[in-house]
Amino acid sequence: MNSGKIFAWALAFVLAGLLAACGGGESRPAGTPQEAAARDEPYKVGYMADVTGPGANTWAPTLEGFRLYAQHVNARGGINGHPIQVVATDNRSDASLAAAQAKRFIESDRVHIILQSSASVTQQPVIEQAQAAGVPFVIVEVGCTPPAFPPNPQRTVFCPLLAPQYDNEAFVRFIKAQADKLGRPVRVVGVAYDVPSSRSGVDYGVRRAQELGLEVVDQIVVPVRDYDLNAIANRIISKGADWVFGWGTWEHTGGPLLEALRRQGWQGGFVAPPLSIAESEMTRIKDDKLFTGRHVVMSGDDVPAMRELKDAYQQFGAAFPPDRLIWGWVAGMMVTAAFERCGWPCSPQQLTEVMQTLSVDTKGMTGGPIAFAPNDHVGQPLYRFYVWDRAQNRLTVAQDWLPLR
Repeated sequence: MNSGKIFAWALAFVLAGLLAACGGGESRPAGTPQEAAARDEPYKVGYMADVTGPGANTWAPTLEGFRLYAQHVNARGGINGHPIQVVATDNRSDASLAAAQAKRFIESDRVHIILQSSASVTQQPVIEQAQAAGVPFVIVEVGCTPPAFPPNPQRTVFCPLLAPQYDNEAFVRFIKAQADKLGRPVRVVGVAYDVPSSRSGVDYGVRRAQELGLEVVDQIVVPVRDYDLNAIANRIISKGADWVFGWGTWEHTGGPLLEALRRQGWQGGFVAPPLSIAESEMTRIKDDKLFTGRHVVMSGDDVPAMRELKDAYQQFGAAFPPDRLIWGWVAGMMVTAAFERCGWPCSPQQLTEVMQTLSVDTKGMTGGPIAFAPNDHVGQPLYRFYVWDRAQNRLTVAQDWLPLR
């Protein structure tokens, strides 16, 4: 099959999936026309993601995972007869596009909730509009923005688990534990991607590393475009680093940077970002000093929700493999739980109220429930660290569910 046909097939596949997610579930006996219309009226989700921009490799699968969960719910009759309708857009990690799409979601599509998976520069324009309209806004598989953090989060902003400050603190605490096992000091470099959440997260990680007694020998910010990983690797090596921790897109701060370091003979340890792409990339690289600390399990972990995801994947298909769909699936579980608790009819304002105290059992996908409180719209961060085990020829758990708070 030539590349043009492959592209056309893939595009048709994704569009078909999105349309399926927008539809209802199984057919049901008809009542009066008014009853049928009310029963079939959907819960509307506006989901903007970077599907074709610089973060597409990270976030297009997240949207696809959410779409798959919506299909899974709709095939079972929806939520008390109401399907989930996914209104999906591509913001290409562009702030102006995100602003325009948020306006459309709120004013034209009249969605119940907005989700976003794209670079952190796209968050503020959506936050402003969602706050003004009283529409809940959820950031998925992206660094949490300050308005979601305790003790005074904005009422409409939610960011389950993945927070740059928490992540980077977990990374340096993990590095400190490895240094303690060796019984010697280590030199550390923090690497950020040039967007606000990544820079602030690595800044925080560097401060915590110093407080823990680690020697930070450099802090690097990788440009969004026109960057040279070989030059960055050379700089890291010149500083005598024993460990590197990166937080940003995989391409900028993850596996490709480690590979550049290895090509130049560096043999240190590397903690990579907790993104869905990490599983397939770590399996490809097979490096026993490459770690990641995640909020969600990997696809090889036998937990109830992972079995459900794989069953849905077999039933409906998806444009990406199961390991890339986990974050979107978890977001689907969270949003569905909020809709169920809100009931019908459910206004965006009512949904916002429900989410203030929402607690979601993720059936093993995370180390504990996703739980919000009026003073905390992030939740309790727990981190499971994974590494490639050469003897077993697979990814294994290096440290299980490290808590921060």
